[in-house]
Amino acid sequence: MNSIALLCSLAFFTAVTVSAQPTDYYVPAQGLADGALRTALHEIIGGHTTYPYSSGSATDTWEMLTEADRDPENPDNVILVYSGFSVNGPQQFNEGNGWNR
Repeated sequence: MNSIALLCSLAFFTAVTVSAQPTDYYVPAQGLADGALRTALHEIIGGHTTYPYSSGSATDTWEMLTEADRDPENPDNVILVYSGFSVNGPQQFNEGNGWNR
């Protein structure tokens, strides 16, 4: 991945993350360093639900992205992160002919 694409991706995910979290989400970690910071961050994120990357369970990355990246103008589609294009959500990878996670 080239550096421009990486920077754009980081900016996008930062904007999404910042807008999706409560305003006081990181307050317990402010002003801390070293072990105290690590402990505070662990407590902030502890207890969250995790999902596997690959198939093998009922819910994996494909299902999560189909929901998280759903196009609000067309709920059958997902919006691709890099291009911003709206594409058929259920098609997923489809042997390289669908969208890529």
